[in-house]
Amino acid sequence: MSNIYTFTLGDFECTVIKDSGAEMVADEFFSTVPEGERIQAIANSPYDPAAIALSQNILLLEKDGQRIIIETGNTTNDSDGTDFFPLLQEAGIEPESIDIVTLTHAHADHYSGMLFEDGSKRFPNANYVMWKKEWDYYSSDERMAIELERGQARYDYIKKYLGGLEPYLSFISEENDMLADGIRAIPAIGHTKHHVRFEVTSQGKTLHILGDAFIHPLCLDNPHWTFPFDGDDEQSIATRRDLRDSVGDDLVLVYHFPFPGVGYVKRDNGRYSWEEL
Repeated sequence: MSNIYTFTLGDFECTVIKDSGAEMVADEFFSTVPEGERIQAIANSPYDPAAIALSQNILLLEKDGQRIIIETGNTTNDSDGTDFFPLLQEAGIEPESIDIVTLTHAHADHYSGMLFEDGSKRFPNANYVMWKKEWDYYSSDERMAIELERGQARYDYIKKYLGGLEPYLSFISEENDMLADGIRAIPAIGHTKHHVRFEVTSQGKTLHILGDAFIHPLCLDNPHWTFPFDGDDEQSIATRRDLRDSVGDDLVLVYHFPFPGVGYVKRDNGRYSWEEL
């Protein structure tokens, strides 16, 4: 299967590129879920308990000559050690041609592809955009002190690849939430302090880009399942419950769902499941 997936949404040409992901056994991936509940849910699903996929689905949007990338994966060195940049080239897209680069939240697997090791921009002509409250919190002295307590290497990494974005950033917020024509940022908090999602609309069609509000399709029917990397369990659960109903019959993209992570939330007699596009 190709790791490049294309579709259209009204006037938008959409390309999903799979950055390097992982496969984990279910008892590790869903380590916080009670064993019996986890086993039963997986047994009634199409997912392999020995190989639960954790993809990284990076989206390129193109309209009227403008190119926008949402999320940038795990690349953190000049040798392009992950799949995204070689695949971007395979798709015929040069980094110099990207106009806007943004992300749903300040976790490393979303921002690490924005800078080279020397601190320069991997997308040299792009405007780097971030939700203002997310930047303010995760770059604050208070937050960086927490990261330092977790280890010097972690602190140095965040300081370099997140903190290094500061000279290049512009911001969106509740008062100015339009990333570009037809693309709006909306708070979807819980996974991080100020996680956002994006809503893309064109010709009466909508795509909801949910970032890490959900981690796996099984969470659609089990929004109460928690994960160690969610910042606020209670708020994450509330956000998942709200989102699975609010997207309606619109198209959805989720960063960590099995590639390409594009599909629909299906509802049947009070149960929820994932249907790939």
